[in-house]
Amino acid sequence: PLLRQRRLHCRTNPVCLRVLNTVILNQEESEPECHALLIGPFRPRRESDKPDIIGNLMRWWILVLLFLATLINYMDRTIFAVLIPVMRGDLHIDEKIYGYLTGAFLAAYTIGYLVMGRVIDQLGTKAGFAISAGVWSIAAGLHATAGSPAQLGGFRGMLGFAEAGNFPACIKAVAEWFPPDQRALATGLFNSGSNLAQVVGPPVFVALEHAFGWRTCFILIASLGGLWLLLWWATYRTP
Repeated sequence: PLLRQRRLHCRTNPVCLRVLNTVILNQEESEPECHALLIGPFRPRRESDKPDIIGNLMRWWILVLLFLATLINYMDRTIFAVLIPVMRGDLHIDEKIYGYLTGAFLAAYTIGYLVMGRVIDQLGTKAGFAISAGVWSIAAGLHATAGSPAQLGGFRGMLGFAEAGNFPACIKAVAEWFPPDQRALATGLFNSGSNLAQVVGPPVFVALEHAFGWRTCFILIASLGGLWLLLWWATYRTP
């Protein structure tokens, strides 16, 4: 009865009502502060917080280009090992000369690593990779014009030197476009093109050689490099 009388008195007493309303308002105002202590401060949503859809799409498109570049790069070097049985008769290549041709490619490839990385750093990813891909595509096409082992050796060296720019450029592009927690994934994806080239390339080259001859095979693979170069130059930018 006493508690009931106090409640009734509070409902009818203006002073008591004002005190009660003040207590309720203070509790409501303090609730956001309690929430902020638990889950962090609230902040209004900004336009910059929206997902950068265009940037994300561009990032993965760049990765597609890097994958295709690595695929073409390894197809360019695989084609020689696949077609050498046919080329031996036309260019009079024995085992000793074949060893020299392989050594010319590998020596130039080693030197190319030392030079092309520096070129890509100096010129930037876009221009540096374009030069590398352009030169190796020209070298691949020149294989079709070889009339002697000496000429072929020069073209193999040119190819190896230019192809050394692929991995430095790809890694630099990944660093420019991908956050640190995605760079290993991006590197693994573009590098898978090297293995795919060795799986898909040989049967394709054999079929093309039977249909058009070995010289045409080199022209076709060089054309793929040229098409890739156009896509790269038209779409790549530094973020």
